[in-house]
Amino acid sequence: LRCNAERGAQKRLLWQTVEELLDWFHKDLGRSDEILQAQAPVAIARVLGRGSSDLHQKCKQQFAALLVAKDKRSNPILQSAALALGNLVLAREVLPDDAPFADALQQHYARGHDRQARYYALIALGRIGGAANRQFLLAAYERSTKGTERPWVALALGLLASASAARGEVDVEVARLLLDDLQAIQSNDVQGALAVALGLTGHVAAAPVVMRMLR
Repeated sequence: LRCNAERGAQKRLLWQTVEELLDWFHKDLGRSDEILQAQAPVAIARVLGRGSSDLHQKCKQQFAALLVAKDKRSNPILQSAALALGNLVLAREVLPDDAPFADALQQHYARGHDRQARYYALIALGRIGGAANRQFLLAAYERSTKGTERPWVALALGLLASASAARGEVDVEVARLLLDDLQAIQSNDVQGALAVALGLTGHVAAAPVVMRMLR
């Protein structure tokens, strides 16, 4: 009984902390303080983790709304909102109610004005995973510019593939795509991102190629 009471008290403290962080996050403190307020969404996501409680959904709705609003808040706010969604949202195949939040991330990548927030939206989609996000990221990879966007899409695909790798199921299509480009693209910066992404896929057959490049 004592353990149950302690767990209940901890849960109430968690909810209270999240609510207070949300209230502070939405206060109009001026642009100069938004760099501090931008820490709140990521902190909330770390406290809550992935889930579907009423509090989870409230946070997801508010952060996704920031990404699609006409009146944009500062770039750090948008970046933080995107990262937070990546740690809060469930794939639409798992929780259909979360589909609009992944849609908001996809929309922000396509239309957002801040490059870093757009790239963080990609990373978030990779962390969320799921078949629909995989399809979106594969299409984004093919369209991306090799020198700037492709490293970020590659990392997002690597993160998505890492989930299946953890289950012992290598996403061979993604791994081969990354491996082909790793050997074809000459930019060291892009190669670095591709190598990391390829490692996340757990594709053991790529090891000899990576070792040759390392030597």
